[in-house]
Order: sequence, then structure tokens, then C-alpha cells
Amino acid sequence: MVKKKKSYDFLIETPLLIPNNELVILEESKTNSGDHKLKFKTRLQEANMVNANKRRYSTTICESIVSQLTPKANNKQLLQEIDHPLFDAPSDKLKQRAAIIEIKNCGSVINKIEFKDNQILAEISTLSGFRGPDLARLIFEDHIDIGFSLRALGSITPVNEILEVQQPIQAYFR
Repeated sequence: MVKKKKSYDFLIETPLLIPNNELVILEESKTNSGDHKLKFKTRLQEANMVNANKRRYSTTICESIVSQLTPKANNKQLLQEIDHPLFDAPSDKLKQRAAIIEIKNCGSVINKIEFKDNQILAEISTLSGFRGPDLARLIFEDHIDIGFSLRALGSITPVNEILEVQQPIQAYFR
């Protein structure tokens, strides 16, 4: 019997927009240059819900994501970029860019990540440099709704017009 090789693709999500009034500001301060710096708590993903890309992440997938990302968050290595990478680039360039976090585009770092009440929740701090002050101003001064999206290497299975995300998955939020 010939075993079919499973194919994996980059899963790049349309951002989950969180209303500004749902961001829980834990701490606010100013940098030496006078820019706002924020620490806040928010929802990043919901398990068993169909998202804007018609994908559903099971509880098991969400727990796997949190398990993979917790060590990075604990070590302040889970940087988040502002905006999606090169959507209009050719497929091979998009995949290459999606796999790389560009520090110059980073605006925040996830300090803590957990799976609770069927949601992936995070404590996030804006950075004092790069795009951090821009993000802090959008949240604190302009009260803009912020979107979060997942980048991952994984596979999907179509089920009744919904795309079920499958194990294994290699994930990171941006």
C-alpha cells in the first residue's frame, strides 16, 4: 500500500479584530522619549469557532499552539509584527516571508499565553522601539480595534465548507 504524503502549507489568518474596549490595559507608562508603552490582555484565538477564513481550530489544536508558544513567551521571544507579510508576492516569496519575523516591523511582545475558557489569551507589551510606539498610540490615543492573526505551518481538511485545521501544527502569532 502506498502511503500518501501529507502536504503542509503556511496558514496565515485574516486578523481577528478585537474591539478596543475589550483590550484590558494592565499597565501604562512612557518611554524615555515620551512615547506611550502599554501592557494589555486580550483574546488571540477561539477554539471550535469558524473564523473569517472559514477555518476551525479544535481545542486540541489551540492547546498545542499554546504549548508550543509558552516557552517563547516566557523568554520574551514571541515578537509580534504589525501587518501581514507581502500578500501580493509570488507564492514562493510569500512562504519565505511568512516564515520570518522582521524585527523592524515588530510592535509588541507576548509576555504570557494561556488557553482558558476555550480561548487563547495573552498578555502583551508594546515595544519601546520599532513599531511599538505606533501600536501603543493606536490603542491608547486613537482607540482603534486591533487584529491578531496566526501564522502556522499545518494542513487543513475540508468538512462541509469549513476547513478543519489538523495536527501537527507549527504555530506563531504575529
